[in-house]
Amino acid sequence: AVNQQGERIHDKSINVLTVIPNESYEVFARTLQQEIEDETDVSFKGRVKNARAKARVQRKALSAEDEALFKAIWQRINYQTRYSVTLDTPELIEKCVKVLTDTNQYPKVQAPKVRSRKAKLHMNEEGIQGVETGIDESNASYQNVPVPDVYAYIQNRVHLTRSTLFAILDQSNRLDELLINPQAFLDTVVAAIKTELQALLVKGIEYHEINGKRYEMTLFDEPVETYLSSVYPQTRDDVTTPLNKTLLEAQPLESDTQDPKGDAFSCVMSDSEVENTFAHECSLDPRVRFFFKLPGKFKIATPLGTYNPDWAVVFENEERVYFVAETKSSTVKADLRRNERLKIECGHRHFNLADDVVFKEVSSLSGLVAQ
Repeated sequence: AVNQQGERIHDKSINVLTVIPNESYEVFARTLQQEIEDETDVSFKGRVKNARAKARVQRKALSAEDEALFKAIWQRINYQTRYSVTLDTPELIEKCVKVLTDTNQYPKVQAPKVRSRKAKLHMNEEGIQGVETGIDESNASYQNVPVPDVYAYIQNRVHLTRSTLFAILDQSNRLDELLINPQAFLDTVVAAIKTELQALLVKGIEYHEINGKRYEMTLFDEPVETYLSSVYPQTRDDVTTPLNKTLLEAQPLESDTQDPKGDAFSCVMSDSEVENTFAHECSLDPRVRFFFKLPGKFKIATPLGTYNPDWAVVFENEERVYFVAETKSSTVKADLRRNERLKIECGHRHFNLADDVVFKEVSSLSGLVAQ
């Protein structure tokens, strides 16, 4: 900080930054951390990635056998699709009314309160944490409560007809809450409708191939410079099990010149320890003939946004099976986030169009091949 004379102040009792966010401090700290990660491309999770440890990841030269296996599965899954949905409006109204009348799931809104919380931010190599130091709460007082255009507000967020929205609001018997706290009530209604609407859209979804539109192999051709900690394995040495039967290789780079350093080694791009383990198992299992991570640009359109499945695997035991796999630490539906579950269901519908391809969500290779 500087004083009114423009002189920098070093006294820590004076040089204090006060932040007044319009959200909880946990949300503020988490959002600030995400913004720093987005701007700097450095993740706080786990150990800090060493900017000196980078690699160029690119498609490697394949043997004739591996090239044939790669093409065999790629040509089965590289089609692009559009989707259509069938929505049962009476069912949507019924489900929305049911959840809105369940005050355990969507509690009645309360009159607005003013809550102030004081906290300190601690930033270190592990991330940003907010340590709360005080809290105060009081009732807000308004002479006139402004009520927005109810239908316009909800329609801008869920795109339903006014007649459908009227039926939901009328049958919910909760319109009296609108005057208590309009914003909280409308946000509650939007959240309930979105939840039920998205589930019904996925229930009624149908995918259709787009004639002549397929993902090209060139998706894999552009080299990517990334942190070595974003690939698996991260090194090639005598104590690290090398990967084989896969598509990419990592070329370590000199930290200052970015010139190649040492030998390139086979790798996959990896986001988690679950993916590391899956790649390791695929590489060692003789029944896996070839596998690779699907590129980020391989996307499936869904009502909840695009979905990028994880793996393509050619498996052969008594017969050859082509798998597309989604790896999760748990495959129990209750453990998956709701959006994840719905997007995975869309993945099933999309890959139902593929010949001889099985789509599965798994936590390990054994889950993939279990019948």
